[in-house]
Amino acid sequence: MACALKWKAQTMTTNTVQAIDQNQSSPGLLARRDIPKPAHPEITGRELSELLAPISPEVFEKEYWGRKPLFIKGGVEKLERILPGGFGLEDFFRGTREAESQQAPEFQLCARTSCAETDHWTYIRSEEIDKWFADGANIASVNLSDPRVVTLAAALKTQLKLAGEIHFGLALSPEGNGWPVHVDHSDAISLQCRGRKKFVYSEEPRLAWPRGSISIASDGSPEAFNYNPLPWEEEMRVETGELHEVVLEPGDVFYFPAGILHTTKSLSSSSLTLNFALNHPSFFDVVMNLVRNRLLSNPDWRHLPVVEASSLQPGKLPQEMAEFFAARLKELSREIESLEPAGLALNREWQKLLAEPGEHISVRLAMNAESVESGAVERQDVLRPTLRGVTSYAVGVEEDGSTAIYLYMGRREVSLYNEWVPFIRTMFQQESFVAEVATQWADGAKPYPWETTQEYLQILLSEGFLERVTV
Repeated sequence: MACALKWKAQTMTTNTVQAIDQNQSSPGLLARRDIPKPAHPEITGRELSELLAPISPEVFEKEYWGRKPLFIKGGVEKLERILPGGFGLEDFFRGTREAESQQAPEFQLCARTSCAETDHWTYIRSEEIDKWFADGANIASVNLSDPRVVTLAAALKTQLKLAGEIHFGLALSPEGNGWPVHVDHSDAISLQCRGRKKFVYSEEPRLAWPRGSISIASDGSPEAFNYNPLPWEEEMRVETGELHEVVLEPGDVFYFPAGILHTTKSLSSSSLTLNFALNHPSFFDVVMNLVRNRLLSNPDWRHLPVVEASSLQPGKLPQEMAEFFAARLKELSREIESLEPAGLALNREWQKLLAEPGEHISVRLAMNAESVESGAVERQDVLRPTLRGVTSYAVGVEEDGSTAIYLYMGRREVSLYNEWVPFIRTMFQQESFVAEVATQWADGAKPYPWETTQEYLQILLSEGFLERVTV
């Protein structure tokens, strides 16, 4: 059966007087070697393994992921394997200034002098970093610009099969300062880049899946929320219990899941920590988004009915509103009941999330990538699945009985059907391949026609799912 390749790409929505000498050596400064920093880093597939070593990803997923903290002793050599060239103060300042000047998506730079509840975060400019740091403040540079960090974040999302977004930031802390006792709604991976930092933490989550970050008072009551809490959240109590302590040095890694009670303190004149926040979407993010998109084609779901003000009875719901709600709830119930737990519709929503790292990463990955070649794909061209993007695909049966495969990268989508499904499946099993060989990926004895194969490869190349390999 003949089939046209379908695709769509949607537009994504969102001179310093230095108190810190970036160039001279000082106690705790990394002994840096002249290791080049790649301008266009690629996802190698080894990032998670190198970060967790000597713990294997399999052991991490079975014993620690979402369950309990893990401390991994590293060293300067490990840091420079993970981030070629290491990561020092000059990288922090450069990445912060670049993100600020480029108005990078979701970039934030803020400072906080103490851990007191009354001391709130203050948004600052990069030229103010030295002043705030000299005054004893923590500096947080969130989603700053560094190709190596962006690529590492994308790799971790891919290799952990994380359905939520992954955010990253650098925490620069003076000696004695750190972060107050709190719990976070995301899992976290901290990589120490400079100096020494103490973490005090609970062995298991003390609050199951908090909706945001919550500062905790000494009696276990919520002290401050970084979001608008619901009434039941304000009444929560956290059992502090026994806490443990670990000290991170350059190259050390510390993982802890959402809900872990923890606090930090810098033990050096300056401590620089790279933090990854691993966000987990909820049931609502998957199912309600799907249902909403399906129902919005009906104009009744795009408005509330007009009511006659003169007929309203104080404190009572108008009859026309009650009837309207009844009709919508009936339609909503039918829509939810039509969903198959293992069906293609929910699989597509899940795979979309796996392939969407967030605008703050997608935009930077596009900037990291070299220009896309637009020349025609020839038979002897060597191609490979992209190493500069987060991809995923969903396979399943459509309502009309056809087999479909949907390929995702960020907010881009490509689909193929029936006999062309093995084409995409096989393509993503290859490290690289000669274009002409793709004609042999069909099930059965009859190969794909070269002209159609060439057209599909060209589209996948132009949309960024494939890259040319220079031999």
